[in-house]
Amino acid sequence: MRGIVISPQVEVAGTRLSFGGGFDLQLLRLHLLYWDKLELPRQRLIEFSTDPEIDFLIEAGVVQRTMVDIPLNGDAAQLYLTCHLEALRRLESAEPGRWSLATGSKAFSFPQEETDAGRGLLVELYQAIPVPDVDVPLADILEFKRKRSDDLQSLRFHLENLYQRILAAPDTPLAKASELEGLVAAIRDNIRVIKEARMPFRLSDVSADLNLAAPLSGAAAAWALDQPIIPGIVTGAVGALAINRGLAWKARKSSGNPYRYVASIHRDLFAGY
Repeated sequence: MRGIVISPQVEVAGTRLSFGGGFDLQLLRLHLLYWDKLELPRQRLIEFSTDPEIDFLIEAGVVQRTMVDIPLNGDAAQLYLTCHLEALRRLESAEPGRWSLATGSKAFSFPQEETDAGRGLLVELYQAIPVPDVDVPLADILEFKRKRSDDLQSLRFHLENLYQRILAAPDTPLAKASELEGLVAAIRDNIRVIKEARMPFRLSDVSADLNLAAPLSGAAAAWALDQPIIPGIVTGAVGALAINRGLAWKARKSSGNPYRYVASIHRDLFAGY
């Protein structure tokens, strides 16, 4: 099981908090397709209304809502950030390594004091992850997941294990080539099965931050920082991968599953057939 903490569209500017028109229904489809559970935390002092698609996923048992009561010490933006991070901490405590946070450049993120610059890795995929178009019914995506769960889990497996499996291998160059080939094959398989389902889709950028079992230094640092962007992983012209030094989340002791994902969707719509 893998879960992700989500939020409606929100922008944090200093102490100000503004909601940007409900949920991003395109990103919601990304999260629904690749994660098993979606957490939408609640806070009594800052409440927002859900929309019919969120209500449908609550009824389907996919979206859960944890009440996180936190004393109002400061501004609304800090309260909202603290609510989501506290929900993630509780989920991490109950199920270590299984939950992540969905965030973005204009939304909340981890405070600097909670991160460690010496023990993280950033894996960035550009125009590579297929996402059902916003008009695809959620019920169709749930049915697709039921039939194609092995393909979807394969992509997540390769992304989560990319660095650790390479680092543990006796032949690093060979292991690197093998793992990257596995990740690329999983991405191509996902696009293939979405097309087979005749499901219109878009490609997304996805960045994943994960903790390392040991600080990134020496040969490991040289390997990570020397990674060129690998182009054409989806077709000859679309899709790229980059691996760089990143931030670790101090509260997570285990490595593997990324603790944070940042995603953005490209405009181009691809027919699923």
